[in-house]
Amino acid sequence: MKDVFNVKRSADGDDVLKQLNGQYKKVVTAAYTSNDYAVDDADTGAIIVLPTTGANSTVTLPSYDVGLTFKFTVGAQTGAHTVIFAGTFVGVGVDAGVVMPMSGTALTVAASDWHPGDVLELTCISATQWLAEASFVTADAITVS
Repeated sequence: MKDVFNVKRSADGDDVLKQLNGQYKKVVTAAYTSNDYAVDDADTGAIIVLPTTGANSTVTLPSYDVGLTFKFTVGAQTGAHTVIFAGTFVGVGVDAGVVMPMSGTALTVAASDWHPGDVLELTCISATQWLAEASFVTADAITVS
């Protein structure tokens, strides 16, 4: 396949061009609004760092659009609250070294079980499904039902 065009980083260090060139990934520091974080489809490809709160939280994914991909992690261990993602999920995850299927419409990370370095990656693979891939250090950290 031939390249259609080649983008070079500009002399002034333009962040957009550096991202297009693949020199770095965008990192989004999320902030909950009323215990909800709405993921912006423009942040596809980004690493989203979720904050910890004292209440159960919901992450609202954008509308299904094949190819959207997001990697989620946390800056600090989550507190005594769960983090819930709604959608239709398929995939596999590993928590505490155990491979587990992830299939269902509610993906939940248990209270206090999300540690810095744990990751959840979601990629939209059809008009009705997100491919979920996860790696967590704590047993039973994720459930999908």
